[in-house]
Amino acid sequence: MGAYQAKSAASYLASLVNLANPGTNDLAEVGGGSVNWGAGTGWSGFAALARCLDTGIVPTLNQTWSVLVQYTGAGNASTNIIGLLDSVGHNGRFIILDRVGDVRVFNGSGAAVSTNAPASPAAANYGFAGLQPYRNAAAEGAMIVAGVGATDLSIYIGARNTNGLLTVPFDGAVESIALYSVTLTAPQVLARETAQAAL
Repeated sequence: MGAYQAKSAASYLASLVNLANPGTNDLAEVGGGSVNWGAGTGWSGFAALARCLDTGIVPTLNQTWSVLVQYTGAGNASTNIIGLLDSVGHNGRFIILDRVGDVRVFNGSGAAVSTNAPASPAAANYGFAGLQPYRNAAAEGAMIVAGVGATDLSIYIGARNTNGLLTVPFDGAVESIALYSVTLTAPQVLARETAQAAL
């Protein structure tokens, strides 16, 4: 559904292109301007600038989706690396939240969460495939509890889309993201993480 490469991209504008399908779900700026970008670091400045990027992708919250994020520099605060929260009539959640001491992953509703220590202040690849969280391609922690929920919100990168508003922006840098509408197998997660880590 979406493949975005910020680190090693040719330019900031090139980093906004959906490599899986250029011209469809290319990234849009949220918050009044661009985020910081560098070929060696990717996107950053989400929290400092109160800005993020919108994928335009609205996930189906049926626990079949997969997402893997390569990031670095997360600090000791509760910040959203990627996600959405649709609490107006739906309570749909699709979030990777890095916070003090652990990472929380939601894929469905408020009940659909897996909490895994430690947090990831250093470079890491984190995500989930269906109900299974992964850190650096290794299955981690408890399976996400299957939840219910729906949404008409799109996924933000570098913050959370809360009912159409930018909230809880990330305090680190995002290097790349891959989004799938299917559940990846463990070998597929390993292949994707290896490619992202090699950027």
